[in-house]
Amino acid sequence: MKKFLPSLAFLIPLLVFPPSVQAHFGMIIPSLPTVTTTKEADISLTLRFWHPFANQGMNLDKPAVFTVSANGAVTDLLPAL
Repeated sequence: MKKFLPSLAFLIPLLVFPPSVQAHFGMIIPSLPTVTTTKEADISLTLRFWHPFANQGMNLDKPAVFTVSANGAVTDLLPAL
């Protein structure tokens, strides 16, 4: 019983005052789920802020940096936004 009391003293505050959950997401949403040919390689990206519990999204402000890395090369995509 003595070993159980410290555990209970720790668990009760967690159950009464649960820790806040981070429920905000910055998402990059492509116009196509996959790109399999060079014909499909021209895709658009949507930057969204999402709050899943409210099931509501909104556009993100323009980021300070927006790049893509491929084969060791980094391409700046910020001018395309």
